[in-house]
Amino acid sequence: MEWETAVVSCLSANTITVNDRATLVKGFYVNTALSAHQAEFRDNGVMTFKTPSSAGEGDAVDWDAARSETNCVVFCAASMTGNFTVLYKDLARE
Repeated sequence: MEWETAVVSCLSANTITVNDRATLVKGFYVNTALSAHQAEFRDNGVMTFKTPSSAGEGDAVDWDAARSETNCVVFCAASMTGNFTVLYKDLARE
């Protein structure tokens, strides 16, 4: 199966569901520069990894497949701005 994408837009404190099932995250690409805050990737409410703060437009991060066992949700901190595209696979479909 091919990688899927989800765009995460951070406009102050918000939560974005990338996938509501077990997920393999390959990484992300920054579309609009991220502010000096970190977005948290969470698995069933538990932080599993973060974006780097102040990532610039065009930056790409490759985690070589980070795994979320229950779901994959991104939490953007208060005052955070910017957006990025997440590259992932839905493990329930594999």
